[in-house]
Amino acid sequence: MTVGSFVDGVPARDSWPAGIWQKLERFVQGHAVPAPPFSFYGSADEPLNSASAKFADSGEFTGELVMTVPDDLAPRWAIITTATCDIAEPGVRRPKKPFVQVAPVVDLEHMQKSQHGNLLRNRVGHFVFLPALTAREGGLWVADLRYDQPVEKSWLAHQEPVEVFEAEAQRDQFARALAWNRGRPAMGQAFIDLVQTPVQQAFDLLLSENKEFFVRMDEEVTEWAVEVDSRLVPRRLAIFVLSSQQLSQDCQEWWQVTVDGLRKQAEDAGLTVTGPVFADLSTYPAAEYLQLTVLGRPSSKLSNS
Repeated sequence: MTVGSFVDGVPARDSWPAGIWQKLERFVQGHAVPAPPFSFYGSADEPLNSASAKFADSGEFTGELVMTVPDDLAPRWAIITTATCDIAEPGVRRPKKPFVQVAPVVDLEHMQKSQHGNLLRNRVGHFVFLPALTAREGGLWVADLRYDQPVEKSWLAHQEPVEVFEAEAQRDQFARALAWNRGRPAMGQAFIDLVQTPVQQAFDLLLSENKEFFVRMDEEVTEWAVEVDSRLVPRRLAIFVLSSQQLSQDCQEWWQVTVDGLRKQAEDAGLTVTGPVFADLSTYPAAEYLQLTVLGRPSSKLSNS
């Protein structure tokens, strides 16, 4: 049954050109391919990025239009962001998904050297380091998750997969980054002003004053989270610090001081903050974990950070 979408009308598997499904089965999420032309709908009157600015500067275009990224800005590769099982749709007689999403792969060697460590450790949420590609090509190659676009599977089938990771764990990290960028929780302004911002400022201060300790804490803390009565209009909130091992004493003390520092102002504004609760993920009950709103590692950023 059709739902009237242009995505409908995919023929049954046995009606596709011979061999196309076998070719698609070569690909998994996290494979790179030669980049297709990237395009977007934008405004030549009010350009907000370097590609749309080129259209505006040419003087040939006004108003809204489809803009193709110019050759001198276009990436060499693109990385597949679609889940592996949705690429070849194994076992599905009539495929339902004719497109695969791909994101740009870019070389950030030109970035400030002070940022290279964060990129290599995947501490910049919208970039994911690609170690195998970097080892082969030189530079500092990352997947840029700020943009992705669909390509038809028939096009993908005729490309060659490019391996950009060296181990399955790195591919898993890529999947987690995709999930984080799509699944970051929406939180109300009270949480942002009274909890997120003070904690983020404490992270930033620690990074500037004692980078070695910040990096160590970022490795010790698997994630921090909150248990809250309402994400959008919170009144009671508990801060949790989760790890897969016993946190060092100085790390626990830092969290205690940080939470104590924001508690009074929060309470004056009608938000009761408790914690920090230090929890070992190897023993913490799964049912209780599912009640938490996870906010990432100390180095993670929410969309408004």
